[in-house]
Amino acid sequence: MRSCYLQFLLLLLELLSCNATKLGFSFDLRINSEVKCIEEERQALLQFKQHLVDPSPLSSWNSGEDCCKWEGIKCSNKTGHVVTLDLQGKQVEGCLVDSLQFFEISSNRFTGPLPESIGDSLPRLTILSLRSNGFYGSLPLNLCHLSNIQLLDLSLNKIGGTIPQCIKNLTSMSQKWRASHNGIYSVQRAYADHAPFVWKGRMAMFENSLGLVKIIDLSSNKLHGEVPEELTSLTELISLNLSRNNFTGSITLKIGLLQNLQSLDLSRNQLRGEIPTSISDISFLSYLDLSNNNLSGKIPTGTQLQSLNASAFMGNPELCGSPLPNKCPEDLYPICNDTRTCKNVDNQENVDDGLITQGFYVAMALGFVVGFWGVCCSLLLNLRYITMRLISNARMMLR
Repeated sequence: MRSCYLQFLLLLLELLSCNATKLGFSFDLRINSEVKCIEEERQALLQFKQHLVDPSPLSSWNSGEDCCKWEGIKCSNKTGHVVTLDLQGKQVEGCLVDSLQFFEISSNRFTGPLPESIGDSLPRLTILSLRSNGFYGSLPLNLCHLSNIQLLDLSLNKIGGTIPQCIKNLTSMSQKWRASHNGIYSVQRAYADHAPFVWKGRMAMFENSLGLVKIIDLSSNKLHGEVPEELTSLTELISLNLSRNNFTGSITLKIGLLQNLQSLDLSRNQLRGEIPTSISDISFLSYLDLSNNNLSGKIPTGTQLQSLNASAFMGNPELCGSPLPNKCPEDLYPICNDTRTCKNVDNQENVDDGLITQGFYVAMALGFVVGFWGVCCSLLLNLRYITMRLISNARMMLR
C-alpha cells in the first residue's frame, strides 16, 4: 500500500478546509470566460504530484500553466475552482478534495481500506467511482453522508462486510425531477459530463445526460449478509448491481418499490427463497439477472419477466416456470386456487357422482334379476327337457 495516499489526503484536506468558503461554498454568478484556477488549488495539485511514486502520467501538470488546462482537471467556468479530478486509467495515487463533485479514479492501483471520513470529506460529491482497484475493508458508515451522490461505483475491489442500513440516507437517489419556473423539468446535475460504468451487463458511457442517471454498483466484491430493505427507499435508482458477492437471505418483498429500475443484477450470490411477485410492478425493467443463486419456486407470471432470456434465471435448480424450460408442478397438475369456485365444482362433482352411482346400481340390480331368472329359467327348461328325454328313453328300453 502506498503510504503517501493517506498522508497527502490529510495534507490536502487541511489546506482546503481553511478555505472552505472560498473553495466552492459561495458562488459568483457572473460568467468570466478568462477565469483561471485558484492559486491555492494549483499549489495543492502540484504538491499532490510531488507525492506520487511515479509522477510521469501527470506530465501536463507543471507550474507554468493554468491548472484548469491540465489533464484530468476541470474547473468551474464561473469561479475557477477545481470541481473535477478525473484520473481514470492513470497509474497514480489520488486525493480527496472537499469542493469536488466528481471523483473518478477507476482502473488504478489503489490499495488499502476505504477512508473512514470519505463521506464527511466530500459532502457535495455527486459521482464517486473507485472501480477496479484494490480497496478492501468494510463500507464506512460515513459513506451514508453522501446525500448528493447520484453515481456510486465501488465495483471490482475487495470490499467486505455488509451494506449499512443507513444507505437510505443517499437521498439524492430518492428525489424526483423538479419543475423549473419555465416548465422544463430539471434534475441535480454533476459537473462532469461523462463517466463510465456497467449498464445492463456491459460497459457504457453516459455523456451530457449524466445528471439523469442514478446508479449503485457494488458488484465483484466480498460483501455478505442480507441485501438491506432500506435500498428500496432509493426510488429513483435506474440501475442496481450487487452481483458477484456473497449475499444471503431472500430478495426483499419491497423490491417493487424501485419503480424506475431499468437494470437489476443480483446474479452469482447465495440468495434463496421465491422471487417476489412485486418485481412485476417494475414496469421499466428491461434487464434482469438473477442467475446462479439458490432461488426456488415459480417465476412470477403475467409480467415482462416471461419475455426475458432464460439465462437470467439459470443456475437456480429449484426455480421453475417460463421462460425456463422446466415446468412447475402446478402447471403439470393444475389445482384450484379459488375457494368459492373449488367448492362449487366439488359440490357439482358430488351431485353428478351421486346420480351416476344410483342409476348404475338400479340398472345393475335389474340386470342381475333379469339375468338371473333368465339363466335359471333356461336351466329349468333344459333340465325338464333332459329329464323328459331320459324318462322316454328308459320306457323304451323297458319294453
